[in-house]
Amino acid sequence: MYRLLWTYQAKGALPSHAPLFWEDKIYLRDEQMRYHILDEKKGRLEWEFDLTGYGTSEPGRRPSIVQLGRGGWVYALDSKKKPIVWQFATNDQAIAPRYVHVEGGEAFVSCGSGRIYGLDWDTGRHKWTHELHRQVTDLTWDDPYVYYTNIEGWVWCFHVTERKEKWALQLDEPIISTPSVHEETLYVTGGGGSCWSIDKRTGSILWRGLTSGVCSASVGVSSELVLVPSQDGRLHALHKQDGSPAWQKKLAHRLFLSPEVDKDLVYVNDPHGQVHALQLKDGKEQWRHFVSGALSMKPCVRGDRLYLGGANGTLYAYVKKKKRAVVQVPAASSEMSRRPAATLSGEHSDGTMFRGSIGRFGVFPGETRQRKGSVLWTYKGNDGFYSSPIVDEDTVYIGSQASMFYAIDRRTGREKWSFSSSGSIWATCVVTDRYVCVGCDKEMYCLDKFTGRKVWTFSTGGWSWSSPSVVDGVLYFGSGEYVCYALDIETGQKLWATKGKGRCYFSPVVLDGVIYGGTRDGSVYELDRQTGKVNWSFKVKEELVHSSCCVMDDVLYFGGEKEFFYALDIPTQKILWKCKAPSGASSSPAVTDEMVYFGCRNSHFMAVERTEGKVVWKCDTQSSGNYSSPAVVGDVVYFGSNDHYLYAYDRFEGKLLWKFKTDEKAWTSPFVYNDIVYMGTDGGSLYAIQTKP
Repeated sequence: MYRLLWTYQAKGALPSHAPLFWEDKIYLRDEQMRYHILDEKKGRLEWEFDLTGYGTSEPGRRPSIVQLGRGGWVYALDSKKKPIVWQFATNDQAIAPRYVHVEGGEAFVSCGSGRIYGLDWDTGRHKWTHELHRQVTDLTWDDPYVYYTNIEGWVWCFHVTERKEKWALQLDEPIISTPSVHEETLYVTGGGGSCWSIDKRTGSILWRGLTSGVCSASVGVSSELVLVPSQDGRLHALHKQDGSPAWQKKLAHRLFLSPEVDKDLVYVNDPHGQVHALQLKDGKEQWRHFVSGALSMKPCVRGDRLYLGGANGTLYAYVKKKKRAVVQVPAASSEMSRRPAATLSGEHSDGTMFRGSIGRFGVFPGETRQRKGSVLWTYKGNDGFYSSPIVDEDTVYIGSQASMFYAIDRRTGREKWSFSSSGSIWATCVVTDRYVCVGCDKEMYCLDKFTGRKVWTFSTGGWSWSSPSVVDGVLYFGSGEYVCYALDIETGQKLWATKGKGRCYFSPVVLDGVIYGGTRDGSVYELDRQTGKVNWSFKVKEELVHSSCCVMDDVLYFGGEKEFFYALDIPTQKILWKCKAPSGASSSPAVTDEMVYFGCRNSHFMAVERTEGKVVWKCDTQSSGNYSSPAVVGDVVYFGSNDHYLYAYDRFEGKLLWKFKTDEKAWTSPFVYNDIVYMGTDGGSLYAIQTKP
């Protein structure tokens, strides 16, 4: 398992290939064509370089020099002093300029037209050009060889130092992925679902394996297996010796990123923001982790670190957890290590949801900001917002007390579309790649997320105040008629319904094949995800469970409505600790590796130590309650209050960093996306609050 070490926010989406690492630096390109040079240890930006024009190339490497290609240009930079040492115009689109150290220090640049340029490494002087006479789709280098592919199915090998084509081979499928070299073998996948193993020296086909869908990503290779992702969402494991199938695993609707093999595990990213860790021997899943937003970069393992890259431009650096003894953590004066708050756990989610992830942690990616927030824009609805905003790609989704559901452009605050429901909307929605689902009155609506068109409606016998979860195409939610439902998200057909002993207003946590939630009679339940069968229930004496729960490390965290906040050990169903919450807990918790944060029904907000339940710090907002569930970003915890303020506190020390005045009670839970805090109020205002300097 891993924990989040740091995050870095680039200017645009990250490309599919992994960043380059050299010495203690990370060289990262975003889709806005800026190169970011980061300190690998802490993820801090050292400097960046902005390229002009269009290009899709990776940087090459050499001590003290970084070579960059874009729009036909190749740049050589001093990686420590930043100035351009030299630049060269190829008059072509350089798809992969790379440095290859052969015969006197030449830089070899390969272009999409099929030209290869030889440049003097120190001066950039053009020395020679070679024509391949074929268009190039992609390539890979294996010094001194270059292996090319194109959309017409051609694969060929070029010897750079001899400037001679060694062999060429035409396959019967278009090649749209980057070829991979492992030991003496070249692996190529095709648009028809085939995977070829080719002798890299002679071009002879060793075997051909078949998968179930279009293969547009490079393979991963272990000592015994070839791992092939396909666009039907399956990862295929083929035997390396003969290409016969070993196992396959359905992970998502589609897979288009290359897997990463590390020891006995293979890591795979799906387009919905989920990374999967599978056992190589049988494909059995070890764990899954959901991040906020889609993943656009292949996973990258480097030593004890795992790097993930998002379509929102976030680079995540995780480090392997070390086993350590549980120690007591003192109160506010403690010297807690300041690190981003996240952990890798959770189920395979198909969407973006309340609390930011399927685990309901309330932890969002981003950098620590201690600058006072400023309004980016404000959207005014027809009535108060009690449901919380959800940000998915370029849109903010939120429901109001005016029986309206809105889709708002997250950059401008302009309304994209609205939908009129049968009653006031209290529940927070869930957003998938196609749908947005939200409960209202006694209805669950499924809408087209792009147009707002109603896809289907499911009627319940009680208020639908639960924020749904979507896992593997199934929608889970609770209702006021004491029932938890599972519906097919495509059709709205009921798969099962389980009745409890209290109103089911909880937002389900789906983890390892089970569902966790609490009901108004004071019970918490574990249900089988496939059947809805109750595995066990636990009742809190004289307490009404009000907030949604969170699960971390086999512990269920939840608040009671009267007096206490609880930590329940899942394997034994025994209370590990309970913390006095004045007048009861009023919000869902935010849970990190070290701490649990929650609001109370009086005016207190509390931070308690996660393993012991000891109060680390608390603050008093002098309000009538803190019903807004907190959001953690880096070292900051955000929450709203009934005193008409959004608060930003140092989450370790309990120091107020800043507060933002709203027009009315700040009921909703903050959603943080790209350093912007989205927050709704009882007065019908939706705020986008910029925290980035």
